[in-house]
Amino acid sequence: YGANDAAFLITENKFRVSKEEFENNLSKVLAKAHEMSKNILLINILPVVERMNNGRNGKIRTNAYMEEYNLVLQKVAREFDLKIVDVNSVFMNAGHDKLFVEEDGLHPNDEGHQLMFETIKPILSEMIG
Repeated sequence: YGANDAAFLITENKFRVSKEEFENNLSKVLAKAHEMSKNILLINILPVVERMNNGRNGKIRTNAYMEEYNLVLQKVAREFDLKIVDVNSVFMNAGHDKLFVEEDGLHPNDEGHQLMFETIKPILSEMIG
């Protein structure tokens, strides 16, 4: 899941994956994962650099769209009683523009991946003991 699901497809005038489909897909995957382990950790969808994602490749990605899908993610996490790491806010607070690959403003660069690691590591360490 992520920014690809939350992309608005200009020519089709719809989201790539509707919020309803996103919720259903996520619920199915988590139900299956929950059968295998109770130690599941979710991270929310990262922000995007909007100026680089406004119509590129026929898709629009905005931080408002990411937030809408993150709300769905939070809802599903509550239903499954799962922890969710708010990497979106961490990136926004760190000045997210500098944390993404310059070519696309969508994928984290080395600094962004390091920040994700530092954010997730203590929570994951606590979960696995």
